[in-house]
Amino acid sequence: KTFGDVACGVGGSLLVLLGAILIVMPDKQVSLLGVLVLFQGCAINNSAVSCGAADLTDGQNRSTVMTGVRMFKALGAVLGPSLAGEVAAHDVKLPFAVVGVFSVFGAIVQLATRPMALEVKKLVEARKAVAKSNKEVWKEYGQWQAEYGTPDEIRDLGEFMADLLTKRNYRWVTYNYELKELLKEFFPTLSVESPDQMAESYRWIKARADSMYVRASEHGAQNYQKNDAPPTSV
Repeated sequence: KTFGDVACGVGGSLLVLLGAILIVMPDKQVSLLGVLVLFQGCAINNSAVSCGAADLTDGQNRSTVMTGVRMFKALGAVLGPSLAGEVAAHDVKLPFAVVGVFSVFGAIVQLATRPMALEVKKLVEARKAVAKSNKEVWKEYGQWQAEYGTPDEIRDLGEFMADLLTKRNYRWVTYNYELKELLKEFFPTLSVESPDQMAESYRWIKARADSMYVRASEHGAQNYQKNDAPPTSV
């Protein structure tokens, strides 16, 4: 917790590398020290990976992600000794060289994916406010928390919008730019100074939508009801 998951993961990988180097030394005491260092590095790295994976999940996918982590660890525990036995048949020092190479590779992967992990962690943190009321959000965080959708949620909304416009005969592909500008105008930035001001902004948006509906009715859609299809002349 003090150093962070990535720092502990990289530190654990480096300890594994150091342990692998010390193990192959001719001095027995140094070799024994290498065993201790290697297992200490494995313990730190495994804990950091598990905790890091848990921090990048929410209640909906935590069980799936953690099960996957445990499955890969179990797979490594099964394949590792088998492959090490084959390699050791050529030279007993080779398995430890392979361990060192994989530890360096693991450290590089953790460092390279750190920006991605921070983005996912930010998304997970923001999703804790999902389904809470505005007043609950302000009470817990002291300020507004923007909502960020998952790739599946973003894709689902986009597909819903495209399907809706297609079925209702809008030329959203031809006038894609104009549609985006219309959406920008229809969804202005809401006030986030306080939950009451945000609620007032919602009421203003609803009032404007109702006003637009009234104006549409005045231009020849007198028979239009919200649950009916508009006349072809509109």
